[in-house]
Amino acid sequence: VVARDEFKSIKLPGLNKKAILEEVTELRSLVHKMPLRPTSASLRGRYAKLAYKLYEQLIEPVKPYLSGRKVFISADRSLYSLPLEILISKEKRRSYRKMPYVGNDYAFSYLPTATSMRFLRDKRYMGRREGWEYDFIAFANPEFGTRGRSESRSLMVRALEEQGIEIPELPETEEEVKKIGEIIGGKEKLYLRKEATEAHVELEEVGRARIISFATHGFLGTELTGRGILEPGLVLSQVGNKGEYDGFLT
Repeated sequence: VVARDEFKSIKLPGLNKKAILEEVTELRSLVHKMPLRPTSASLRGRYAKLAYKLYEQLIEPVKPYLSGRKVFISADRSLYSLPLEILISKEKRRSYRKMPYVGNDYAFSYLPTATSMRFLRDKRYMGRREGWEYDFIAFANPEFGTRGRSESRSLMVRALEEQGIEIPELPETEEEVKKIGEIIGGKEKLYLRKEATEAHVELEEVGRARIISFATHGFLGTELTGRGILEPGLVLSQVGNKGEYDGFLT
């Protein structure tokens, strides 16, 4: 635990790497199933049990050292794929909406390495407006091509379906990025539906934007065995892609 004026090494008791991997994998699987079985009491109960168990193992032992709301996380192995916000601080099997999520208590930011914080805190880059062409660029509610005849669906969508993975449409993300844009202010550009493409990510040179938002589904490379993809990535529009673009941003 690294704070402003101190550093502490805390050993989490009773952790087993294999068990943690299995628990994280199952919890992520349950999250994928939620939209398909939103009223399942057994699914909700299993989610609550696992989410609380991981909270007890990972958050509770270090909670006395988390003095502020903002927490930076640099994880590895299976924990790198676990969004801590979805853990719960009490095992309450009420509706998903009313569960005591850790994300309500802390604002987590995830770092690939601890040293990357140095870059994030460099005031030459963060917070300044001059030099950016856009204040905000967003990609939201991509067209996944999941409707209509199966032969008209993209190769990516069909590969996911063969693995039993569904990618539901995300219409609410359009309103989400519009609201974010209002809060940020300044010059913005929103790519929605068929425009939220991998090609636009590259052609737009998103490095020219002060803030970038991707409101879509993400997958670990190991989840897409049917496509032979080993890297994690974001699913963008699956309609109208040409040439080297397959709509999966790695």
